[in-house]
Amino acid sequence: MKTTVLPSVLLVLVLAFGVSAAALCADQAGVDKAIETVSNRAERPPDMLDIFPDKLQTSYRLDWVLRKQGYKLQEGDEKRWKELMQNEDANIYGRLCAAYFLLDNNEAAREFIEKQAKSEDPRVRFNAAKVIQIYVNHDAKKKWGVDLMIELIKSQALEGVGVESLPLGLFPDGGRDDIMYSPLDGICLDLGIMKVDSAVPTLIGVLERKPASSGAANALGMIGDKRGIPILLKILEDGTGVLKDGTGDLIYWEIVALGMLKARKAVPILIKKLGALEPDAMGWSASQTQMILNALRDIGDDRAIKPIEKYLTADHPEEWKRMAKKVLVQLRGENPVEELAKLFDEEPDEFGRWLITQDLGRYPEKQCVEVLGKWGSTSEYERIRSGCIDSLSLIGTKDALLELTSLLDADYPEDLKEEFEEGDPAKRLRERILRALKKATGQDMGEDAKKWREWIEANMSN
Repeated sequence: MKTTVLPSVLLVLVLAFGVSAAALCADQAGVDKAIETVSNRAERPPDMLDIFPDKLQTSYRLDWVLRKQGYKLQEGDEKRWKELMQNEDANIYGRLCAAYFLLDNNEAAREFIEKQAKSEDPRVRFNAAKVIQIYVNHDAKKKWGVDLMIELIKSQALEGVGVESLPLGLFPDGGRDDIMYSPLDGICLDLGIMKVDSAVPTLIGVLERKPASSGAANALGMIGDKRGIPILLKILEDGTGVLKDGTGDLIYWEIVALGMLKARKAVPILIKKLGALEPDAMGWSASQTQMILNALRDIGDDRAIKPIEKYLTADHPEEWKRMAKKVLVQLRGENPVEELAKLFDEEPDEFGRWLITQDLGRYPEKQCVEVLGKWGSTSEYERIRSGCIDSLSLIGTKDALLELTSLLDADYPEDLKEEFEEGDPAKRLRERILRALKKATGQDMGEDAKKWREWIEANMSN
């Protein structure tokens, strides 16, 4: 233990003991506060976006403890969590959260979670599944949790609540503010993020039962297994994959997944659907148009070039034509970076310009890096600058990371335009850059751009 150097050995020992006692008290207070938090009903934290409503108590409670309170398991805390987990008189959601902190090394905690994940009560079942998902946290090495996630999906334990109606009144006795939201889509998506090949048959089974499962469709695209193509094509042709997201937009996740899988068989169907779309009052057709065009871009099949050229001569909204032009220059492959830069200058809409920054993340050429660096340091919009940061991070080459260090030093005017968040946009952008640099290098130099540059120059190559 590091202590302040004092002239008396006795005083040093007393101080060291005092620091140890204080640290022990601080740790004890930490676990006490954490136990109190998970033992009581939690509201959704105010900064959890409405478009991602969990409605699951284990999610909210663990979020408050881990993210808001910053609690970290300390030596000796396991006993307290075990006591709560085993207390049958305690709130079941608190007990599930307690088990979360024991899952690494405690077989009893794993057995408890497995039992609750198969409970006849869907509230308990879904909340237990959420604890497993939070525990795995995109780490495929946590095989126990990954295998259990697949098992729960395969058993259909996360599909439907099995009740026809809910009693009136407040939680936990009534249906108001219910917490029977299934984590099925989120768990499927996580299997995709981890690229768990063994989950493919199970994910296909989900789509056969629930065609609008966004998580299962996306996961098949992320894993990249061609076995997923037939079911995704069927959903595309049948039109059964439509899902309304939290913002009210209609999402066609099978289109996104087929693009990721570069499914050439989807091209004729996508082209046909593209030509048939007409504007609607809610803007749903615009979203579908963008998805189809992006999928054609990702598949990269030359058969889409002439139909898109024809599309540009037909009577379609100008916004849709601009989206089509953006895809066409990439399919043609004739210096797409330069062509996208021209379209950026011509694009009248901020969101349209942001989309072009995302497209440029596909091209690692130095010219692209320089373009993104220019826009990232000069745009008057936070959204555009953040898009450039994200694309440079995605490119991930030495040149791209060096460009990120330059953006760390860039000037961020006080009147930088932003629309969706309060606070300091310059601070948010710098934090975004630092997250990207840390993820790419595994290092942490703080905001010292010079040190970042020195490390990248010495340790990376394009």
